[in-house]
Amino acid sequence: MSALTVLVGVAVIGLLFWRITWTPEWTILTGNERARLEICRTVCLKRAWRVRASLRVLLRDKSPAVRIAAVEALNRRPDVRARLSADAAVLVSAPEPDVRARALEYLLSGAGDDWKRWAERAAAELADPEFRHSHPELTRAYVQTLVQHGDSSVVGWVLDLLERDPEQQLEPLRPATAATELARPLRERFLALLRSGSERARSFAIASLTAIDGAMRGYAAEDWVSPSGVAAGAIDSSELLTRFTVEAEWAFDIRPNFEIDVHDGVECLYLAEGAGGFMSWLQRENSTVDIGTGRFTFALEKDGNYQVWLRCWLENKCGNSTGMQIDGNEIGMFSDSEDVFRTWHWQLASPGIHLTAGRHTFDLMAFEDGVFVDKFVVLPAEEKFNLENPPPLSPLFDASLPSSLSFTAEMQHQLRGTTQKLTVWVRRNTEGVRQGRVKLTVPPPFEVLEGNEADAVFAPGVPVARSTFLVRVPPNAVAGEVEARAEFVVNGKTAAVGTVFLGVQFDWWTTGPLTSGQPRCDALMRQTDLQPAELADGWSRYPANGYDRYRRLNFEMAYGQSSGKSIFLYTEIDVAQEGDYLSLLTMDDAGPIFIDGRRVAGRSTGEALGEGLLMMQPCHLTAGRHRVFTWVWQSPADDPVGPDADRHTYNNWVFKWLLRASRHAIAPGIRGLLVPASPATGNVPPRQS
Repeated sequence: MSALTVLVGVAVIGLLFWRITWTPEWTILTGNERARLEICRTVCLKRAWRVRASLRVLLRDKSPAVRIAAVEALNRRPDVRARLSADAAVLVSAPEPDVRARALEYLLSGAGDDWKRWAERAAAELADPEFRHSHPELTRAYVQTLVQHGDSSVVGWVLDLLERDPEQQLEPLRPATAATELARPLRERFLALLRSGSERARSFAIASLTAIDGAMRGYAAEDWVSPSGVAAGAIDSSELLTRFTVEAEWAFDIRPNFEIDVHDGVECLYLAEGAGGFMSWLQRENSTVDIGTGRFTFALEKDGNYQVWLRCWLENKCGNSTGMQIDGNEIGMFSDSEDVFRTWHWQLASPGIHLTAGRHTFDLMAFEDGVFVDKFVVLPAEEKFNLENPPPLSPLFDASLPSSLSFTAEMQHQLRGTTQKLTVWVRRNTEGVRQGRVKLTVPPPFEVLEGNEADAVFAPGVPVARSTFLVRVPPNAVAGEVEARAEFVVNGKTAAVGTVFLGVQFDWWTTGPLTSGQPRCDALMRQTDLQPAELADGWSRYPANGYDRYRRLNFEMAYGQSSGKSIFLYTEIDVAQEGDYLSLLTMDDAGPIFIDGRRVAGRSTGEALGEGLLMMQPCHLTAGRHRVFTWVWQSPADDPVGPDADRHTYNNWVFKWLLRASRHAIAPGIRGLLVPASPATGNVPPRQS
């Protein structure tokens, strides 16, 4: 055999080996956790036999995060469901609660004749309040499954929860409000809940009673004593529609972090904080603290295929997607290859979806921030959409839903000594509501300036009106979160109630960016605690221009573009009552959080997955004052080129940390204190105890 033949053979073998190392199968066998997570995102695009083989291994992965991502990938390939359902079923017995919850949610979504089996298993898990509060998506899937199968027990189950658990989140229970025929026999229980339940429970009772009676009748129990006789689900509009345009800010129900604001000269609905980052493809509750929706209802005159268009403004390739559902079914997601950035333009969401005559719901779902939606259009699929002449605007009044309130804050967490505008938006449910008064209540340390009541007056044909308030935080205020409450009153009667979380930033002190590998940076990385006296050695208060409106410390806003850097932070908190709390952390890229030298949250640099993964960790805290020390590392990635060049770095360098009683329940007893200054750090206002 000649040397040339040997060389050719070696080259061929080398080429084959190189090709093999680029396959999903090789990565599954040899890759680290991040690589296997990435395979979950891409393998569902392969041929069915490769999807089956790969997911069968990934569903048994040692990493809980990979198993959850594998279930998500399986959910995107219904054609392989039958062959892998048994593998997914094994996960309902996994030791990790998050894995069990995601597996059960998947199995419920397409259970067929097995739905009762998985519903019973889900009910057993959801009986644990801690599990239920941590897995709202499974709660919603369970309720939705029972509603779809006409199981009358679902309404009683929901009522039992609301009667015994004042902290129960309402969003996962919302599908039950559409089950009017199942709920009608329990109308008196809803009325009793309205009389004596918590404020959350009362708002759910009102939504259910409105759906049962087909009209909103008030917020007091006496308003609902006798049924009105209006047909349930009645749409209050002049006619059923075949084509229409609706402004996005006219959504009937806006949940954080969607907000109404003006962008590039257009009033629109925008996502104040989305998933983004490496894990945004999961499109799920674990992608950020608040996953929002903008919900619309509409009624069609006849069955048919319909196209859906959105007029939108997209920030960049990492701010270019939003989810869309009609009646709970996904209808589209924007495509990278067709995006037009930083200009208002029409984008096709669905070329044709079959819809029956009658009532439907349309949801905008939170994926990535940097997405602004001006309006959307529905029209028959066979018609040509004229971008310059869209169908007429419709306010989509719906008397079977209560009027609603939403909020737009300039800063979700405010700085001490500042004043901001807080806008309360009123969405009326009928054209008969023409004006009213909005009353705002914000607990201390916030102060409402220039009065806490304002008029809300609706323009003809426009279903939303606004009232704007000035909210101030005193210079020496302690930090923390509060729940602000607004009430819309018409003719002396409450017509809508809404709440929003506002907060005051912790008093963070920092070293500023330090280069990884330098002695000071490496020494601080080895520490797990910091004493206040050490702040004299090159520490200063974190700059005010480094906070963004989404509660985050945005280090590139404060210090400019950085790469291969670490920043160190210190603050102090006071805990009023010993107990178990929940740490909610998003960061880009990685780092730990220590309280009094004990690590309570974070991830290593090898686990850096971008900001799009919300890290939730239980945290037991004793009463009293505590020291908080943390650092955030940013990878030394090269600057992007091409379409991403405007982003400067691939990952935003940001940090957000909240301590709450549960994910959607604040902990009023946790307060951020003003850090006392040493002589070397300059004058600082006195600490407030």
